[in-house]
Parts: sequence; C-alpha cells; structure tokens
Amino acid sequence: MPGEGPNCVRVKALLTLLALALCLLAAPAYAQLVIPGDDIPAPTVPEDLLPDEDDKDDAEPDVAPDDAPSANPPPEGPTPELDTPDYSRVSQGIERRERLNVLFERLGETEDDARAKLIAEEIWAIWTDSGSASVNFVLRRAASAQKLGGISRARAQFDTVTRLQPDFAEGWARSGRLAMDERDWGRAISDSIRALQLEPRHYHALWTLGSTLERLGRQDEALEAYREANTLYPALEAVKSRVEVLETEVEGDVL
Repeated sequence: MPGEGPNCVRVKALLTLLALALCLLAAPAYAQLVIPGDDIPAPTVPEDLLPDEDDKDDAEPDVAPDDAPSANPPPEGPTPELDTPDYSRVSQGIERRERLNVLFERLGETEDDARAKLIAEEIWAIWTDSGSASVNFVLRRAASAQKLGGISRARAQFDTVTRLQPDFAEGWARSGRLAMDERDWGRAISDSIRALQLEPRHYHALWTLGSTLERLGRQDEALEAYREANTLYPALEAVKSRVEVLETEVEGDVL
C-alpha cells in the first residue's frame, strides 16, 4: 500500500469511522436532501490543469498545463527541489511509489504556493496515469465534460473509468467530486472513501470528503478530513482556510 506512515494511519482510522457511519445511512436519502452551505468552497482542480473540450492533443494528461516542467528542463532554469533519484534499475510500481514518497515529503515541507504547485503537478501527473491508454483517455474526456458543465456525460464516463479500472484511485476521486455537483452526498462520501482506501494521501479526495461532510453538518469529521489534507499539502489555501473556520466553530463551541 502506498504511503504507509503516520498520516496514512490517521486517514485509515477516519475512513473506518466514516464507512461505519455511511453503512447506517441510505445513500439515496442524501441525494434528496436540500443541504445549506453553498458558501462552502467546493474542491476544484485548477482551470489550467484541465483540458479544453476541443483539445486536439489527447496524449497529454488532463492535469498537465502547457507550461508544466518537461522531463528534461532547460539548464538555465531547473528546479532543484524537483530533482529525483535514478529509478532506472527498479520496477515501474516501485518507481511510482518512491516518486510519490519523495514528492509528498517535499510537499509537506513546502508552504510557498508557487513551489508547492510545481510539486503538486508532478503528483497529479502520476495519479492520472492509470497504466491504460484507453482509461486515461476516458478520464480526460470526463474531466473536460465536467469542466464544461456536461454532468450526465461526465458521470457516464467516470463510471466507465471506475468499472474498467476499479483499483485506479484517481477515477474514484474524480467521481466523488462530480457527485458533489450532482448533490449526491452519499456517493460523494463513498467514492472519496474508495479513493482514499487506494491512495490514503489523496488530498483532493480528503478535500471532497471534508466539503461534503461540512455540508451535511458533520463539522467534527469534516475538520479531521481537512486537517489531513492540510498536513499533506500545507500550501493549499482553500483547505487551510476551512481548517481555520471549523477550528473556530468546533473548538469554540467546546470552550
């Protein structure tokens, strides 16, 4: 399992509690609720990390912006912090795990927004590669449809991704985020949990989980999810701000 460590142990404990709570609640009932809290910022992938609908270069991952660092950056402007060890002698699976370990270590130590975004882009590039060209293609088209407001089309395509590759964490994470647009709160929680079972460090799935729980009035659990995401990605201002708001609400109520 990738990312075994203190953060992942805490995430797994949170997931266990949420999974038990979810079993006691009928997911379809969530979808019928009119939940206050539209002022809560919903998780979003930055606009420049998503493709346009008429993007002709389908070979590029949907989270790679035009100015993303190339595999061989120019000598005059390399980013030393993103230099990686030589993985030529290890298997692809070990290389993937080790790259993520290094990147998450750096991301957790970085509070500079610009530097953190560069690290996050490399993480996204790994996360969005399912290992299957066809699944990657469907994921890109689903993300593009969602960006343009084609909810039903995006749903069909994300469902195809998770059906074809059920062990692909990014497919479940994107499906969970789309469920928030559909106001299907039970699915937003269950799909995010599934993503986190596969990749406990998926800060975007934690962000979706926290945002959904907050809308359902489950502030204590939302705060825990936000805190885990903030620990993994301290420079992510949208999550940091929710931690600050909920700490005031939850811990203020206790005092």
